[in-house]
Amino acid sequence: MLYPAYLCDTLLRLAEASAYRPLWSADVFAELRRNLIGRGLPPDRVDRRLGRMSRSFPDALVTDL
Repeated sequence: MLYPAYLCDTLLRLAEASAYRPLWSADVFAELRRNLIGRGLPPDRVDRRLGRMSRSFPDALVTDL
């Protein structure tokens, strides 16, 4: 779960500590982006966050669903 922010941050910190391996699809990122923008976050901030997540966990993107 990548929403709400406090839960996303907690999960990403756990992943950073190697407690688990995060996995997400392009559809998950699109849904997260849509929801965050819908909650009033500026698109550039949302895109920056998603970019950081992708760079921090480059092997998390799942393409064979």
